Amino acid sequence: MHTLMLVALLGTIGTTPPACSTDSEWTALIRVHVSRYPGMQAADLYKLLHQGAMGAEHAVSSVDMARRWMRDEIGALGEGPPEPLVDTIAPYGSIVRIHLRPFLDAEGDVAKLLSVFVRTARESAGSEEALTCALDAALGMAGDDALPWPRTVLMRYIEARRAEGYPAVHHSPEFEALFRPAYRVVSGSLVPELVGTGR
Repeated sequence: MHTLMLVALLGTIGTTPPACSTDSEWTALIRVHVSRYPGMQAADLYKLLHQGAMGAEHAVSSVDMARRWMRDEIGALGEGPPEPLVDTIAPYGSIVRIHLRPFLDAEGDVAKLLSVFVRTARESAGSEEALTCALDAALGMAGDDALPWPRTVLMRYIEARRAEGYPAVHHSPEFEALFRPAYRVVSGSLVPELVGTGR
């Protein structure tokens, strides 16, 4: 795998930040993703911040289910837009997305990715406080017209999810059609296990 390309990233990845001292980091992360994904909807921003703050525990009910899901998704992957192999989605790289297309292109070990994905789901402790901080940072950006939706639109969406207890959500149909997302959410601290050796 392309280990050398990730050396700088791995220097900070996996560090767990204090929940509410990271507004500028959340803001920078949001700017990157909004710029990369024109057509992104409020649901996709919420999903990004939910994954960054809460990890992936909602995505794994059993190892067998996770294995079947991985196999089926890879089997139907097809083409997609260029994406980074490792995509930081939380301050200090504490949580990342591993995009499947570049991972497979780099001859990544699928069994190892499955293992770190399941470990992340079982071991990472999500933080509703961190999610609240991330969503507040997003609302502040919307108030400054730095996001593609009015603040009232984002506020209504966030308030609806708050009333539901901050559930995990799917990507919007618009995002799915434009970007065909395929990734696994893993702890940044486990990334060296994926990139340290290739096959």
